[in-house]
Amino acid sequence: MSTISGTVRPRRGFTLAWARGLLREPQHRQLFFWWVLAWLALAVCAVIRGYMDDFGLPVHGAATEEAVFGSLPTMWLQNHVYPLSPTFFSWAVRAVHGSWFVVPWLVGLLVSWKRPERIGSFFLCWITLHFVVNPMFALFPLQPPWMANAEVTRLVALHAAREIPDNNPLAAMPSLHVALPLLISLWLFRERWRLPALAMLAYSVLIGFEVVLSGEHYVVDVLGGVVVAVTIALAAQISLAWPRRSSPDPVSQPAPAFGPAARPGPERIGPVRVPPGFTSRPSAIFLLTGALILLVSIKLALAF
Repeated sequence: MSTISGTVRPRRGFTLAWARGLLREPQHRQLFFWWVLAWLALAVCAVIRGYMDDFGLPVHGAATEEAVFGSLPTMWLQNHVYPLSPTFFSWAVRAVHGSWFVVPWLVGLLVSWKRPERIGSFFLCWITLHFVVNPMFALFPLQPPWMANAEVTRLVALHAAREIPDNNPLAAMPSLHVALPLLISLWLFRERWRLPALAMLAYSVLIGFEVVLSGEHYVVDVLGGVVVAVTIALAAQISLAWPRRSSPDPVSQPAPAFGPAARPGPERIGPVRVPPGFTSRPSAIFLLTGALILLVSIKLALAF
């Protein structure tokens, strides 16, 4: 027994010491801050998205797509590509479509692991995209192909035991499914992280093909998603480059977020300046965590 207890206690002490160190280090608190902020902001965007089809604006259908292409590309794909292997495509569509809800978070984990000082920039691009597209969903409510045309099969629902829930099925233009991975790819290219950037670019192309084949989006939705992603990426690049051209003041330059090389002064995130150390303050983290818990609690209460 003495031998067993002697082996257990050091491990327990190591675990507690590791936990204390994890909570005490500012860079780890900063990572936690951005993850909580991202969850909170994206949850708020999801709630807002559910109300974007309640403004009473005219609902559009397949007319725009048919005017551009003469017919629905989705119908052509489902009539010529899907019959080549119905079983494969029906399950592949579900796998690719579902992966969209996981892959961006995995990229966030990769950034947190390899380049933690850049996690704020990564999440800000993601959050900006969601806040930008929500007004577009309200101004141009659009029925997806599976809803606008009875001849289109909704492939992602073929093997579903029940109807797929969606708080706003009219949020089709632009395609957020395409815009998000493409924006992440452009962000990775800006960071000179070539291999993950190329992987996300290929994933964006795959998602674009899948959403058209499955009847979830039109080709014009995909093109709209590309335009939005490229616009946000260019705006972010301009916002980063402008102060360096216009002001020689070294204080305005972005300082390293972690390590002894970090200098005092305001931390610059795009056009916004954050007080030094704000993202690693426990009070800010607790406030964001409380807000996230409150929002989730309200959503659960309304669901019941």
